[in-house]
Amino acid sequence: MSNSDLKALREDIKSRLGISDELAERLETPKNLGGHKDVTFNIPIKNGYGCGSDKETTWSVHIHGYGEILAPDDGTWHIVAKENGHTFLDKDGIKKGDQVSFSTSTGMKTTFEICGTWSEKQDTTLKIKMHIDY
Repeated sequence: MSNSDLKALREDIKSRLGISDELAERLETPKNLGGHKDVTFNIPIKNGYGCGSDKETTWSVHIHGYGEILAPDDGTWHIVAKENGHTFLDKDGIKKGDQVSFSTSTGMKTTFEICGTWSEKQDTTLKIKMHIDY
């Protein structure tokens, strides 16, 4: 299709729909659907182990980012993160402040689950920030 044919088609569609040049321009401009989100999990840990989850509508996108332990200050962690039952992170020896990268593709609706095993066999709250880009 030639450039002049495309212009004629555009004018025909605008006329049939009764839309202005300004609205047509906005509709034709690609939108950046990407963004980012920070999610903080506060996971109760009993005798050195615990899990937490969060449900999100994610619209079947590819996500990547990092997780970072914010608390507690002591010990090391074995962290397993899953998206709808699919493991996308399984890492041992993580300490507070370490940024651990991840990447996964989501479903339309997603349940994220994070489980942590602490080197200390005590009760605490595991606080993890997930920085997610999509």
